[in-house]
Amino acid sequence: TYRTGDVKGPDDVGETTYQVTPLKVGDALFICTPHNFAIAIDAASGKEKWRYDPKIKLDPNRQHQTCRGVSYYA
Repeated sequence: TYRTGDVKGPDDVGETTYQVTPLKVGDALFICTPHNFAIAIDAASGKEKWRYDPKIKLDPNRQHQTCRGVSYYA
């Protein structure tokens, strides 16, 4: 089981969901989180390979917080 560690915070909107569809490229799964983290996971071991936090300031007036997936371009 892999856990992102991305949990709802005190300043988050009322509706925060995790609805991501993982993307598999080569030996890695790529996902995103409601707080805009992009994460690569080793497909065989389930271990996190890397994590990227774009440090995006979230608009306090947003109504919903989720990330449904990532894309790949080669």
